[in-house]
Amino acid sequence: MGASIGALHGFNKVRGAESEGHTVAVIGDSTFMHSGMTGLANIAYNQSNSTVIIVDNSITGMTGHQQNPTTGYNIKGDPAGKIDLEKLCHAMGIERVRVVDPYDLAECDKVLKEELADIGVTADIQGVEWETWLSDVYQNRDYEATVIGVDASALNAPALLGRYESTADNNFVNYNNSEYDETYEKALASSDDDEKTALYKQCETILSEDAASVYIQDLPDFVAMDSRVTGYQYYPLYVLDLSALKLTDTQ
Repeated sequence: MGASIGALHGFNKVRGAESEGHTVAVIGDSTFMHSGMTGLANIAYNQSNSTVIIVDNSITGMTGHQQNPTTGYNIKGDPAGKIDLEKLCHAMGIERVRVVDPYDLAECDKVLKEELADIGVTADIQGVEWETWLSDVYQNRDYEATVIGVDASALNAPALLGRYESTADNNFVNYNNSEYDETYEKALASSDDDEKTALYKQCETILSEDAASVYIQDLPDFVAMDSRVTGYQYYPLYVLDLSALKLTDTQ
């Protein structure tokens, strides 16, 4: 969280032109305020040729749409000081700062190409409407690379793993592995919970080894509780099952 700018600076200082022409840091406004500023200050202070894209969501898009120091409101929704990202970057010693309206796709395309070209990257950026993405990428699977948020329709293994079966209609990543198909079908057919779970885990291992999808962000969950609370079971999902929790008296 916030490591992209510092990592970029480190790469560029160590590898020089070899890295400068192939790397870009991308960070949101809230995370930039949280821990990205120090990395940008390091770029200005220690002089690396680094390209950073700050995505100004004007809200905390990463963890639940909370306010942050760039929004003008505090966590309670009361008016508060608002930090201007452009002025902040200039004040930190960054000489080349460009601000683009994200809804002006043509201008975004132009500026990104110009800034990438300045570090030696030639980019062909093709913006598409959502309907076009659905028809060309999701349905016709006509693309070289795509970035999309992936979620499941239900909190169960088939909803998460079914899209990787070679015959699945929603297998837009074109994943095709006969071993995975066979393992997944065995899991669906099994009536034994332990066997089914083991087969689903085998499916996950196959997907991991094949790098079927590369997840840019997968948020970790940290749970802290009183030692008197028992019955908690962790699931790698964004929901908590509190029905089995019990408070015991240890005294």
